[in-house]
Amino acid sequence: MLVTVTLTALVLLFAIASARRPRTRRRRSRRLLFLLALEIVLALASYALAKAGLPLWSSRIRLGAQLVESLIAIDLVAGLLFELALPVLSITVAPIVGDIFVGVAYAVTAGVVLSDFGLNATNVVATSAILGTVVSFSLQNTLQNVFGGVALQIDGTAHVGDWISLGGESRVDHPLEGRIRSIRWRHAVLETRDGDTVIVPNDLLLRSQVIIAGKAGPMGNELDHLDVLPRQRRLQVQFQVDLAVSPIEVISVVETALFDAAISGLAAGPPPDCLVVDYARPGLGGATLFAVRFWITDMTRDQLIASYVRVRIHTALQRAGIMLARPAENIVLDSRENAEPRHPSVEVRSDVLRQVELFAHLREDERRALAEELYFAPFAAGELVSRQGATAHFLYILAKGSVEVLLRAPAGKTSRLVTCIEAPGFFGEMGLLTGQPRTADVRAASDVQCFRLEKKAFASVLKARPEIAEHLADVLARRREELDTALSGLDASLRAGRQEGEAHRILRKIVEFFGLEGGS
Repeated sequence: MLVTVTLTALVLLFAIASARRPRTRRRRSRRLLFLLALEIVLALASYALAKAGLPLWSSRIRLGAQLVESLIAIDLVAGLLFELALPVLSITVAPIVGDIFVGVAYAVTAGVVLSDFGLNATNVVATSAILGTVVSFSLQNTLQNVFGGVALQIDGTAHVGDWISLGGESRVDHPLEGRIRSIRWRHAVLETRDGDTVIVPNDLLLRSQVIIAGKAGPMGNELDHLDVLPRQRRLQVQFQVDLAVSPIEVISVVETALFDAAISGLAAGPPPDCLVVDYARPGLGGATLFAVRFWITDMTRDQLIASYVRVRIHTALQRAGIMLARPAENIVLDSRENAEPRHPSVEVRSDVLRQVELFAHLREDERRALAEELYFAPFAAGELVSRQGATAHFLYILAKGSVEVLLRAPAGKTSRLVTCIEAPGFFGEMGLLTGQPRTADVRAASDVQCFRLEKKAFASVLKARPEIAEHLADVLARRREELDTALSGLDASLRAGRQEGEAHRILRKIVEFFGLEGGS
């Protein structure tokens, strides 16, 4: 009875200690509780039979109770060792090692207990060997999977959480790809990206070619440090551009667009790169084939990340006036129509200018003249439109979407949101009108359509009617003071005084920058 009480206390303590562990680690607690209940029932039955004058049956039941007590003791030792002590010491052991330890201990303990009751352990072992031989022939495939599970867990090449691909030599040939959820005695459980659960026999894992995605980490790192590197996997997307376009220009445009991609799941390094794969081969027609290679850290979103990269490539090529090549079978006779990007018409661009406060004082002919010089510049959500500190003599007119203005600290990379500009609007005006460097980063908060206005295009309108400069200076000064007020909390009276002085200062810079005559 003392043994039963002691085991009950130890099992309950172990169950409490394991209560906060993952569900898969609480199976031993449930098994211990079941065995404890069985032991109590057998002990009570043995006691009752002894009181009833049936010593033989009491002895047999007592044998069963002692076997169960031995199993409980072994499970407690294994639980304390493999589930509590070793994790605290940061020692990782394959789950199957604990199972083997428990199985061997069960067999040895059962032999000892049977010997104590007068049974011949040698006969039991001989009988078990014969029975094991018969079972091994009848369950050959099952045993292959069991030994496969042992090899997988002891070898340690594949672990729970790894993304694996089964099948051919190239990723295109892989019929199955998923994340390992668990490796059991007979099979491994995989979870696919579509949310399906796939049961793969362990023997198949050993016989098939298996690719573990991202296991090697980023290229160029020493093998000794692989255990501490983040998991990264390199993907690539391909696109085609007309053969007449310089590959150097395409590579520069695409790599610049992806340098500050800000795509969730895209690795910080190595940076994406663009390279020429082939050109003018059969099937390409008159096109150059490019590939963009990039590293990802989130295997669950690989297709989504690749989609974002394709969007960035498309918008970057649009801004550069480069069209993606069409398949050879779709080429029509009017090649000029296929080669030129389809940009909004002059009427559409002129209407956008009419809605922007900065150009409200322009005449219709002046707006149309500017509209003809506007350069179409779309950006995908998350793209960096302009960089703080850069020098560029043009402004952006926002036709659709919204952008965020971010101010970076001089000594760091952290940014804070200053304001959000909605369409129709404009930004980068100080670079166009005064030549000043960009005072903040501007990032697309959504997919946006912008038009870029260069200094040369605006100079002809401004020189023909210099009085426009005063209106521009007033608009820019008001906008600057509104921004400063938001940042420093100035009241309206101080703001009005500063705005007037700022307008005169900006006007002088505009006159100087454009070389206007008669300006004050």
